Amino acid sequence: MNPVSSLIFKWYLFLTFLAIFSSTTVDFISVFSGLILAWFVFTVFFIGANKTISLSNKALTSISTRSNLGDCKLYSLPIISFFSVISSFYAAYFYTGKTFLEVFSALALNVSLYNEYQKYFASQGLGTFSLIKIPAILSMLYLKVSVVYSFLSIFVLTRKVKVINIFWILIIAFSSLYFSLSRGTSFEFFELLLLLWFCLSMRTIRYNHRNSVFSRKNIVMAVIGFAALTLYSYNISARYSFRDVSTCITLEMCLDDETLLYFVSSPIAELTLKLSGYFTFGIYYTSVFLNDFWLSSFKQFMILLFPFASFYDDTVSIKMLCDVTIDCGAAWIPDIVIYIINAGFILIFLASYLVGRFIRGITFVAFSESDVIIYAILYLAFLSLVSLPVGNFLTISSANVLLLVLVSTVYFFRKVMKNS
Repeated sequence: MNPVSSLIFKWYLFLTFLAIFSSTTVDFISVFSGLILAWFVFTVFFIGANKTISLSNKALTSISTRSNLGDCKLYSLPIISFFSVISSFYAAYFYTGKTFLEVFSALALNVSLYNEYQKYFASQGLGTFSLIKIPAILSMLYLKVSVVYSFLSIFVLTRKVKVINIFWILIIAFSSLYFSLSRGTSFEFFELLLLLWFCLSMRTIRYNHRNSVFSRKNIVMAVIGFAALTLYSYNISARYSFRDVSTCITLEMCLDDETLLYFVSSPIAELTLKLSGYFTFGIYYTSVFLNDFWLSSFKQFMILLFPFASFYDDTVSIKMLCDVTIDCGAAWIPDIVIYIINAGFILIFLASYLVGRFIRGITFVAFSESDVIIYAILYLAFLSLVSLPVGNFLTISSANVLLLVLVSTVYFFRKVMKNS
């Protein structure tokens, strides 16, 4: 199985199990349609990504030990980490108005940094683009490039990981986490967790490492995953000034204290509610969108097959169900709904297949060369498919969009130069 599709398969399994076993009033039937659509899109991607490719091929396990980054570029990590810290401090101050000391002072006083960030963001009008935002956006882009570059170069493209390189990576990672912490969000931590999972999985294949249940990779991921769950639970509690938030995420998605999981362990049941608010609300929204809108009439069925549905029906919008059919609160609207409205089902399925074909084409290149750009493309494809049924992780972040543009430009420019 193609390594990217393998990771996505595991991710969708996690979402499915969370939807089935979480202790919420949004039951499995309510998210069934959204899950079917997500699995169908994955299946189309899977067909495109896996035809005629085999990672057991001898060529993939006989990888060249040459590393364009591991041996030649790692001397720059101290410089990269230094500017990562500067970029993080600047971006955090720009978007929150708080210095390093003020952030940790707020944490010590149990102040909701998320609420403080939302108030400052609104009061400063940071939701609209302006020239003064350009340095902050570039700082976030630099931080994003630093994280992706360092993780890929060390964990994927370097056979022997040195302690000093782990030190520099930790500084870069903590710079990203500080920006997340200053806003009271968990998004950057979640991104780092996904990136690390991707890198360690690629490393296992690239160097033909053992992949048992108790392998080093799985132990590391388990420890960091536990830390991520702890931080996520803390951030959700902090948003409500540590009051009891275990009742409802939205009006429809509340804690169900009559489930077997709640009977076995109420803290775990409450954690599944918090996770559902982040990871399965988008699937629930998609289900309602499909059942209550797309399948409600022949006209609506037809206009969503093709691009620009809002051109034919001005009631169609990304948040058309919010506060009308369901309560959305602060939850994510999934990418799949955004793509359906803008591109239509036919183009989505076609694009899924073509992306799979593209990933299939560059996978062999990735495992036979030491090219950070190729792995960055694989990672961004992985991130987009992770985001598809859940939220809009790739498109909501200007840094991620710019990273995608940057990586794509470099890749296609090199292709053109090579062909010419």
